[in-house]
Amino acid sequence: MRESRERVELSVRALAEHADVAASTVSRIEAGKVSPTVETLQSLMHACGRELELKTASPGPSLAALRDAWTRRKSGEIRPDFTRLRSFLDSLAQDPGQRWPSIVEAPEPSGSEVMDNLLAGIAEMVADTAGHRPPRWTKDVKPLSSPWSMRSTPRKMAARKAQTPRRLAERGLVVDASSLWRDSVTVV
Repeated sequence: MRESRERVELSVRALAEHADVAASTVSRIEAGKVSPTVETLQSLMHACGRELELKTASPGPSLAALRDAWTRRKSGEIRPDFTRLRSFLDSLAQDPGQRWPSIVEAPEPSGSEVMDNLLAGIAEMVADTAGHRPPRWTKDVKPLSSPWSMRSTPRKMAARKAQTPRRLAERGLVVDASSLWRDSVTVV
């Protein structure tokens, strides 16, 4: 509100007069002490030469919301929920404008160093594709001290290792790209 008022070089009193609103109301709105009604806000914005437009929007995808996308088996093995992770990445493939907003928020620690590193590695890769530096929070996630991979045969393990993206490998993860990313033809 203040920015709109100052842009047209109106004082609080002048804006209040043009909008037929009490000056104290304008001051309280600008101070964040009161939430105006839509009608009041519309009058104030109109007096600043602007139109108020209301629309609804659902929040975009969030990597931070995936901190619980894993389970621990009875054997103690960590199992990421690759279906949820792929779904997140599929949504970014369909709406590239959401790449940066979806990774900027730091996830709370998940309780699994593997999952924390997987989320950080995904964020780094998404940032790379969006042309950004990785979010700062990824630096706080220390790479694994020993490599992690889901159990498999030596042959599959070698193939998985050869297809692990650099960002994940740097974090000690052996996860082939196809476990997370689908080709653009598959994502509809």
